[in-house]
Amino acid sequence: MEAATLCGGRKAVSSLVTCLKDPSWEVRQSAAKALGILGETSAVDGLVQIIQDPDRDVRESVIGALGELGDSRAIEPLVLSLLDPENAVRNAASSALYKINRRWDESELAHRALPKVKMALKHSDYWVCQAASKLLQQFNVDVKSLMDTTNVKLTMKSGPSPVYTLFADLLFDRDRDLRLAAAVSLGRLREKTATAILSTASRDSDYCVRQAALSALTALE
Repeated sequence: MEAATLCGGRKAVSSLVTCLKDPSWEVRQSAAKALGILGETSAVDGLVQIIQDPDRDVRESVIGALGELGDSRAIEPLVLSLLDPENAVRNAASSALYKINRRWDESELAHRALPKVKMALKHSDYWVCQAASKLLQQFNVDVKSLMDTTNVKLTMKSGPSPVYTLFADLLFDRDRDLRLAAAVSLGRLREKTATAILSTASRDSDYCVRQAALSALTALE
């Protein structure tokens, strides 16, 4: 990848875009980073095509590359990346949008994503729902009225305590021990609003975290 970046210049874009479809997540990630370094906007379409890659690190690198390219065509898909279940990806999308246009939320391209953002209020993942609610508020959409009409139940900012919010965030940390501790702690808090995120955590890749989340859910009943 480094050789292509240093020697190929614009000619390397086509090869790197092809690498974005490679079965290896490491190859896809390296290609995305290289395209960001090259700075050729002809790579935007190829990057956007894998902005929802199944691998979190690849998504983050793709978003970072789009931010470096600074092309407004990426605004709409980047807005949708603000709904990603992973906090790191959401932060990367926010940073990329700011690089492209500091007033991105006022652009027509950003507002094109609104229908999908509204649909995300019904998503089964707690963090996607919360991100959608926050984003709609940024767009000055009356989220409460929207939830009333769609029968969507969300925990608004005024609801959860700071401690709850901390544990809820840690429940999806990369560190398995932190996720485990958060699941146990949420069960002890006995806040009914934790049901949705604990349900998501009950499908964690780690067995102990899954069991802790299930135990916490039982404590909330």
